[in-house]
Amino acid sequence: MEIGPLQMVLLLLVLVAAVPLIRLVSRHERDAKLARVAGRSTMDFDEFYRAFYAGSGLPADVVRRALQEVAELSGIPAVMLRPTDRFDKELAPVRGSEFGDGLALLSPQMRRRLKRAHLTEDLSAVKTLDDFIRHIARSEPNQQPGR
Repeated sequence: MEIGPLQMVLLLLVLVAAVPLIRLVSRHERDAKLARVAGRSTMDFDEFYRAFYAGSGLPADVVRRALQEVAELSGIPAVMLRPTDRFDKELAPVRGSEFGDGLALLSPQMRRRLKRAHLTEDLSAVKTLDDFIRHIARSEPNQQPGR
């Protein structure tokens, strides 16, 4: 099927109109997620680790990587995250965008990581960021997290 000049112009117009629409939807999703944590003060990683994990026995580099992974996938800056953040509340995808949300990738990634570490754990137990950090620590070679 050959595309004529009129169809080409229409296709181009649709594509040009789609870009701002996609940006608008993305901005709405980001704003909705940030509104969930809006009242919090920011904490850099060192403050976060000292406040929540200093006596845990969890290595700082493991906590940092897990925190950064959730921040990147959720779209919420790491400085706004807390161990008590729940994947079904504060970190949840915005309604209507569940399949396009980065956190949809988290469960398969974690399953692969745990499988590589020869761990068989029930991921339904991962309810909070703290649960995720501790699961990641258990999946790291030669890590014996304290709890």
